[in-house]
Amino acid sequence: MRLLPLAVLLSPAFVAEAHHSAASFDQSVEVFVDGTVTELTWANPHTYFAVEGAGPGGERVLQQVEAAPTSGLTTFGVTRESLRVGDHVRVRANPNRRGAGYIVFGIELTKADGSVLPLHPRAARSSSVSAAATSILGTWVAQPEGFIAATVATRGWPVTQRARETMTGDRRDLATANSECIPAGLPGLMTLPNTITLAEQRGAITFAIDWLGAQRTVHLDEQHPANLERTLLGHSTGTWEGAALLVDTVGFTAQAQGMAPAFPSSEAKHVVERFALSDDRKHLEYEATVEDPTYLTMPVTVRSRWDYRPEQAASNEPCDRAVARRYLSN
Repeated sequence: MRLLPLAVLLSPAFVAEAHHSAASFDQSVEVFVDGTVTELTWANPHTYFAVEGAGPGGERVLQQVEAAPTSGLTTFGVTRESLRVGDHVRVRANPNRRGAGYIVFGIELTKADGSVLPLHPRAARSSSVSAAATSILGTWVAQPEGFIAATVATRGWPVTQRARETMTGDRRDLATANSECIPAGLPGLMTLPNTITLAEQRGAITFAIDWLGAQRTVHLDEQHPANLERTLLGHSTGTWEGAALLVDTVGFTAQAQGMAPAFPSSEAKHVVERFALSDDRKHLEYEATVEDPTYLTMPVTVRSRWDYRPEQAASNEPCDRAVARRYLSN
């Protein structure tokens, strides 16, 4: 096994690592792992595999790699048949901030036959879209480029002092959310490059989201109830503006990553969304404006473009709690 740069040298021991946020890895540095896949776990919230090769002294080296969740890999065109134990691979990855001997974060994998598999939205590209939708109903996938842009944008959001203190604290609440398979809330959830299917039934629009069992119901032409029960995804009401759907959501519970991964939200969060077909009817334009005076000094707006993918099947991969709780062993 060869790793570049050479300063990032792995220990020969296999290290059982935790489920990570991107902050656990140094995204300014890339390393390369060469070897044979010896272990492979397809799962949500992350996929893992181990690569075995020879270290600089000829010793056996086993390196664990974390990759995107199965639900995301599916939309990138990576399936269970794409990678198997025994495949010889070269992995481009970000090293762990804790140094050598710890799990690395896979970005892209190249197989011996030259085929390249994206392991993260940073390496994925939007698929060409040929079919045109007749309405916002149907199956969609948020473009990976939009997810990256939305994630980067959170770093510039106008945050309160409470937000600064929370996000630089020990974040035990975040560890709990990650280990208990609790998805990010709105609007971050809607930018993830996973399969989302919209359907209309009995005066409501439903969202089946292929991520940790997330489901949404938008009640058409209704008011929010006076004594609604607070939930992670809140209570949503919707109205039609021509062919576009306008959604108003309140009634959220406070969450460790209620707006985006690692970005908290309070019970005061209020989200207004717009779902509209693009002019060519091959995309859905998503826009959300978010208010939360506990964590934001002013409203913020998030935008994402979804591709119409009527042929895209959901992974239907449940959250593996054993995999998720590896976060706690970090």
